[in-house]
Amino acid sequence: MKFASSLSSVVFVSILVWMNNAVVNGEVVELTDDNFEHQTQASTGQTTGKWFVKFYAPWYVPTLLSFVFSKYFFKSVQAKKTSPEEKSTHIFTFLIRSLCVCLFEKKTKRCGHCVSLAPTWEDLAAKVAEENPADGIVIAKVDVTQNSDIAKRFQIQGFPTLKYLADRKMYKYSGGRNIDELHAFVTDGYKETGELEDIPAPPSWLQMKLKALDDNSWIKTTMADFDDILNYRKNAAAVMLGMGFVFGVLIGLILGMSMASSSSGGSAAKSKKE
Repeated sequence: MKFASSLSSVVFVSILVWMNNAVVNGEVVELTDDNFEHQTQASTGQTTGKWFVKFYAPWYVPTLLSFVFSKYFFKSVQAKKTSPEEKSTHIFTFLIRSLCVCLFEKKTKRCGHCVSLAPTWEDLAAKVAEENPADGIVIAKVDVTQNSDIAKRFQIQGFPTLKYLADRKMYKYSGGRNIDELHAFVTDGYKETGELEDIPAPPSWLQMKLKALDDNSWIKTTMADFDDILNYRKNAAAVMLGMGFVFGVLIGLILGMSMASSSSGGSAAKSKKE
């Protein structure tokens, strides 16, 4: 028990030291699905400081469109009871369209909001480190394309979305994107202009375990094979079910005969003794 308590204290102190270094150096902290709650303690007291978090998606605009298209395309293909040949045709068509999108991407620019805010966000981290080193303000960012659990937890729908975790509360920022307004907000302005929101709870232990199972490549492959058998190889599925039934019946008969033999043997030995 003492060891666990000491280990927790060491981890907590390490977080504080790391956070202090980030603030002093004026760095933007990268948060992920794995470290978000551990670093920010959003739902457990926020003792590691005040966190101004930018939720962003580093997409090209056409890439976003192709991502959405591919997501719903494959869902529609999976929903339909198509044959392997038809599915191959659909996928080939999708690849041709994706190639056209990629060629178009070279002549387009990134989403203007994300691009223009990126250097301002870096400048804000440096300004806070220089002018407010004792306030415990941490400037952070989350790439929601790589950290879907956080995006789902905080219901991120637009990019970039700015949220401030301070005073055991959460405030949404909807003001200007220049450094002066952002700095005024994180220092004290959030109390007046911030849109107060409920802090969503982190994933439970059961949810984390279920996600780990869902991410397991072996389970995914097995379930995909089983689904393929059920959808496209119905005869093989029927044979497998039939063999399983027959195998179960045989095992039942063998066990029944074994128990009957043991019972008759015991009865015979008892009658001899009498």
